[in-house]
Amino acid sequence: METTTYQEIQGLARMTVGELREKYLDVFGEETRSYHKEFLRKPFTWRYAMIFIASTGGNDSLGLGYSDDGLDWRLYGNAPILSGLIDAQDWEGANGYVSSCHAERLADGRWWMLYSGGEAGNACIGYAWSWDRIH
Repeated sequence: METTTYQEIQGLARMTVGELREKYLDVFGEETRSYHKEFLRKPFTWRYAMIFIASTGGNDSLGLGYSDDGLDWRLYGNAPILSGLIDAQDWEGANGYVSSCHAERLADGRWWMLYSGGEAGNACIGYAWSWDRIH
């Protein structure tokens, strides 16, 4: 019987950090410096991820989409992953926005992102990082 993608993903949850590090090396051809189990599991569950700007017509936020084939995309959750209206930083203001980002994976496995944000008419550059592209 052929293993399904679902079964493979479920199997990842049962793997040890050491086993996940070996699988990472096998799949990506490079070692990871990460020992974060959830981070090590994530790259195998989404083949493609896309951060996009979502707007209410006045307040931009960033959403996350994911896909296994690059054609059929799904929205992650039902709220932005970063917003100037939800848990805003002081510099973003009470009615702030978050927009125009650049995200990249660091050598230690973290994802970092630079983004523009702030109150209307007062753009600044923000920095955020995550182990799993979400939190």
